[in-house]
Amino acid sequence: MGDKLPTLARLIRDGKLPPCMEEVLRQGEIVQRHNPATACSDCPARADYPEERDAVAVPLESDGWLLGVLLVSLPAARIDEEELGLLHEVAGDVAFGLQRQTGAHRLGAVDR
Repeated sequence: MGDKLPTLARLIRDGKLPPCMEEVLRQGEIVQRHNPATACSDCPARADYPEERDAVAVPLESDGWLLGVLLVSLPAARIDEEELGLLHEVAGDVAFGLQRQTGAHRLGAVDR
C-alpha cells in the first residue's frame, strides 16, 4: 500500500478524510473496517485497498488532547483484541511524541 500513500495524503490535505478517520475524530475511539475495498463505498481511499486487507483508524491522543488519527492497513481477519490494544498503545506513544515535540496548541488540538 506504500505507493498509495501520496493519494491518501493529498486527499487528507484537501480535507477529504476517509469516513473512518472522521468517525475517530468525532468519537475518539478505534474504528475497524473489514474489507474496506467493498465495505467503505463512500471512502475516497477505497480503491487503494486490496480486498484481503482490513483498516483500523486509531485516535492519536495524549493527556486528553486528540491530535489526529493513525490509519493502519493490516491483513484481513487477523486483528484481535490484543493487536487492537497494541495499536492503541503505539498511537498513544506517537501522540505523546507529537505533543512533546510540537506542542498541542500549535497542532490545533481540541481539548475534550
